[in-house]
Formats: sequence, C-alpha cells, structure tokens
Amino acid sequence: MSSGLLYAQSEASRFIEVRYESGDKQEVHFGQFVSGAIIRNIVDRAKLLALTRTLAWGDLGVRRQDLHEAALAEMRSVADVS
Repeated sequence: MSSGLLYAQSEASRFIEVRYESGDKQEVHFGQFVSGAIIRNIVDRAKLLALTRTLAWGDLGVRRQDLHEAALAEMRSVADVS
C-alpha cells in the first residue's frame, strides 16, 4: 500500500543523506517530509489515473495501484525539486 511506501525505511524511500562534520551520516527518508500538501497531491494524482482508466476502459474507482503509482510519481517530483 502507498502508506507503506511513503513511510518505509528502505532504499526506495531514501530522500537524502546528511553528512556531519564529525563524519557521521544519517539517512533521511521521504516519510519524514510528508505533509498534508503531499498527501493531497498523491490523492489528486491517483484520482486522475482512475479517471483516465475509466474513460479508456470503463473501470470505476481508485485502485490500490493508482495510489502506489501516484505516490511514486510524487516522490520523484519532490526529489526533482530538492
């Protein structure tokens, strides 16, 4: 599910790596930056995917795959900005 993707502590969700003067490193994951605006963007992207599928194939409703693809797209979008 998308919440698992967003909040996972995995390589796929790694956002940045912080390096301190002492040489220590800390990985910061996407879930540590999620805001209401990001969640809204994910929902909007998922609705657009569902609408596109409905118009093309007649399938109704937002699917889990729509949320997953929307979350990945939003993660890429945020990563591109930073």
